[in-house]
Amino acid sequence: MTPFFSFRQRLTPTAAPLARAVAAVLLLLVAKGCDLSGPDYEEQIVVSAILEVGEPLRAVTLSRTTALGGTSGATPPVTDASITISLLDASGAPEAEYAYAHIGGGRYVTDDSTSITLPGRTYAFRADVPGRPLITARTTTPEAVTLAEDVAPEVTYLQGFNGLGPSFRVRSGAAASGDQNVFLIGISADAIDDYEVYQRDDESFGLRRQFVEGRFGPTADAASFIDGIDCEPLGNGAYDCDFLPEDIAGGESPLLNEESYVRNGDGTLTVIVPWLAVSFFGPHTFTLNSLDPALVAFISTQSVQFNPTTISPGEIPNVTTNIENDSGLGVFGSFARTSVTTTIVP
Repeated sequence: MTPFFSFRQRLTPTAAPLARAVAAVLLLLVAKGCDLSGPDYEEQIVVSAILEVGEPLRAVTLSRTTALGGTSGATPPVTDASITISLLDASGAPEAEYAYAHIGGGRYVTDDSTSITLPGRTYAFRADVPGRPLITARTTTPEAVTLAEDVAPEVTYLQGFNGLGPSFRVRSGAAASGDQNVFLIGISADAIDDYEVYQRDDESFGLRRQFVEGRFGPTADAASFIDGIDCEPLGNGAYDCDFLPEDIAGGESPLLNEESYVRNGDGTLTVIVPWLAVSFFGPHTFTLNSLDPALVAFISTQSVQFNPTTISPGEIPNVTTNIENDSGLGVFGSFARTSVTTTIVP
């Protein structure tokens, strides 16, 4: 099985797993994803548009890149674009078109609240920004991911599927590309205990658990790690800690293909969440996301941009984008997902 993530890494919370992952890379696009400095710098439009299978059409965000060393703070929004997303038929002609309107801060929404994103269909994105080339992109949505067998309501720590971790079974259709489906799984500990800063000795401060009723503490390994967290007083009762327990309460796996899971004779996949990914006891939510090729390529960039361990700075590749004809940066992608909940007990 492909390794998951370690609780010793700083992890991305999973309340909105894909949105946060994509937002992190979009920040790189604005700041350093391309050659954004020097005399050859040209402003680019950055697209963030992600469809979720089985859900209404989601909001779209447009922003502008800024040159390195330029104005810091919020990215400049695009407020005057004309945006449409079209559902295409088998011939590539529009079957339905959805217009978007700006609601502030470069964020655009459609007033059609009844249209649901369909599985296994191609959608086309079009944004007309005054004075810029027409921005276009396409995504073919993954097939729906459905639950075939739920996770057990309670799973004893270090037991589960062959002792490997909590498991559940899903069904997912074949990828439109003909390749294996690619997944990203998110984990969230939903009721971790509260922590407070205390003074260890004359010079150091740390965190300790408060034992609030109805909240849950860490596993032994995670507790040992939390015991080593250092905090610095900032004055007025405020502290700056080098890590927080909530930073290890959730996260996301690397990109995983179907070979990372157990293929069953009935065509289902058994998804196993390794115990290495679980840092707390109590209720947890596990979310399996099936990604389209655009999101796979885009999120792959994240690992290179944030962890370029084997690449020299001058060799770090630009952020991968499916925006067509060099008309912009960013991503127009899609995903399908299903979630399960269980309680981890000692």
